[in-house]
Amino acid sequence: MLLVGWSLGAIESLQYVHMFGAERLAGMVLVDSSIGEDPTPPAGGTFTKRLRGERDKMLGEFARAIFAKPRPASEIDALVRGAKRMALKDSLALLSYPYERAHWKRIVHELDKPLLYIVTPQFEGQAQNLKKNRPETRIEIFRNAGHALFVDQPEQFNALIEEFAASLPRS
Repeated sequence: MLLVGWSLGAIESLQYVHMFGAERLAGMVLVDSSIGEDPTPPAGGTFTKRLRGERDKMLGEFARAIFAKPRPASEIDALVRGAKRMALKDSLALLSYPYERAHWKRIVHELDKPLLYIVTPQFEGQAQNLKKNRPETRIEIFRNAGHALFVDQPEQFNALIEEFAASLPRS
């Protein structure tokens, strides 16, 4: 099994490995997420505060900001509606892990499976440090994409995933 996690899903994927091990995995792909390496990302600012106070506006801004190229209003509206299906308290809980950054770094470094770390420039420093600290990691930087890089550059993203998956040992 190839486990692919994007953004918060990358952290969830690491937590899966922490809780259940990696025995069932052939490999892992972490996409555009902070994984505990230096440099530490800038402080989160007011995201959760604004989410509490002006949820619709904040979700709309976030949905637009994850793409390098503007998306149709109907697509942004659908993303906001989808996000609002989760109760605000549950959304905030997802953003509030009780772990320090070192927790994620430790999991990544202890992973004994092939790892592909795909990022945009915001996490390039972490990718370079991960490669230095865990040389068998493959890193790819999508320089002209937003956080939803698989939407902005789908052909490149899909080809990369297919090639990585094909390189994994078969069980």
